[in-house]
Amino acid sequence: SFTLNLDPTTANKLGGIYNVRLLVNDEQRFNQLFAGRTLEVEFYRLWGGYNWRQSVLTPPDPNAPDDGLYGTVFILRDSATRQTIGQFSSFLPPELCPTASVRGLPSYFTENAENWVGGDSVIYDTVRTQFGEIVRIDSVTFGLDVDDNFQKVTRRGTYTSDARCINQWAYGTLGLAFDYEIEQHGGRYRVLDSAEVVSGPKDIYVGLSNQLDAETYKPDSLNLPPGYIDPYFNGVGFVTLYEGSYNNGPGIYEVEFVEGGTERITTTFTADPTRPSDGSGTEVTRTFDVPYLNMKIRNVHSFDRDQVNPDGSVTKVPVNYPFDLSPANVPFAYPPRNQTFPYVEMVPLGSYSSAAFGWRNTRIKEENGVSAVRTLAANRGNTTLNPLGSLNRYYQSRTVSTDGADTLDFVNVISIAGAQWTIDFTARGRRGAAATARAVPTVSSTVTNYPRTDFKAGDKIRFFTAGGAFGYPFDGAKAFIRVEQYDPSQRGTDYTEDQLEQVQVVPNPYYVAHEGVRSAFEGQLFFHRLPPDRKS
Repeated sequence: SFTLNLDPTTANKLGGIYNVRLLVNDEQRFNQLFAGRTLEVEFYRLWGGYNWRQSVLTPPDPNAPDDGLYGTVFILRDSATRQTIGQFSSFLPPELCPTASVRGLPSYFTENAENWVGGDSVIYDTVRTQFGEIVRIDSVTFGLDVDDNFQKVTRRGTYTSDARCINQWAYGTLGLAFDYEIEQHGGRYRVLDSAEVVSGPKDIYVGLSNQLDAETYKPDSLNLPPGYIDPYFNGVGFVTLYEGSYNNGPGIYEVEFVEGGTERITTTFTADPTRPSDGSGTEVTRTFDVPYLNMKIRNVHSFDRDQVNPDGSVTKVPVNYPFDLSPANVPFAYPPRNQTFPYVEMVPLGSYSSAAFGWRNTRIKEENGVSAVRTLAANRGNTTLNPLGSLNRYYQSRTVSTDGADTLDFVNVISIAGAQWTIDFTARGRRGAAATARAVPTVSSTVTNYPRTDFKAGDKIRFFTAGGAFGYPFDGAKAFIRVEQYDPSQRGTDYTEDQLEQVQVVPNPYYVAHEGVRSAFEGQLFFHRLPPDRKS
């Protein structure tokens, strides 16, 4: 026998996956192989590329870019030794083993709902009786208005590795099954241009960065390898292009600022010849003791699924991800793309990354052209767009330098789930003094409305993404299976002679293991109570 327990540290990453269970098709061999061991099932995200325009559209468009299909890989391991026992995967299709061939991939969970319905126009779904009479005609608009479609639908199902078209057994004896309910959203996966200051000052810019839309499925040299493989390097130095995407469905990302500390930051500025405190050189160095806040970020989006209880009643169970995203230290190492640092492609699912860009004396000049601000940007103009300080800290503005000569303000940029947002206290809208240094969608030529106070511990803001499928597990979500010890000598000892006499099959076969069995493949079929003339 065996018992299943969810890992308390990762159970909140399972999303819409529930009722994980083992399938055993050879109990004796299962006990011989796994008795006394603890097994674990670990889930990872899987991506596939597909676009209905390549196969369903008439005529097909072979150049249509792929959209991401959501899938999952689940690996069965020995928990103690980490030995892989079996690996399974699925995109969780609407029917595990389809009985009819259809065009496209209807009702597959996708980054673009056009693939869900196989079209970008109104589709009429006619429901008929068995006699061909029309019951109703539904108009499906799930794939319309991809930038402004907020429809959603949930689909539930069961994955089982013993399905006829899968028939996958680890060691010929062990399979996996689970139930799921996942919410598909209309349109395509995208970042919304609205942000919300839940609590805190309302005059700070909080919204889109210069990266105006979310990144979706694509091959890219910055893409991280899937979590379920060991990354490799080829022998000739070429970069491996992993295909994948960066989200786990739509999000309401709530950022809560919490107490942090103080960091001493020393940086350089291009000297301003009109300021005596800058001296006569071309560069000036200043030191600041900058207070910073830490951030707790989680996706607070959720929906309810139905849970059928043993007594037949139905209760609602929330499908959500109640865990804080992990900070990711993204390397600053790709100069051609530094205008979008921290690169969203290098932020793992379930993580965030933020960077800060410093400016001094932002209230001195209203002019906001490149030449006007080159003496204000930290890192001596910062034409290379290097961040200031440490990653994943929210630096508070209006800090005075240790010599009292300058103040320091910040533009903070946050990347989550393929999307990016900016919190700009400077009102400059820039990462540095360069034409490519925008940190917001548009930069004004002059600045007059400056924020007065910065965010503090306890304040909250929210960012939003829409589209995609919500409910797939995050990498590392686990369930544990404890297999009890097995004693072959006890097998069948709970049957009495009276019970055996009630078996009315003659001869009466039963399958046993005994001292003569030398391997797992030598179980024998014995016959009980044979008539005298059949014993020889």
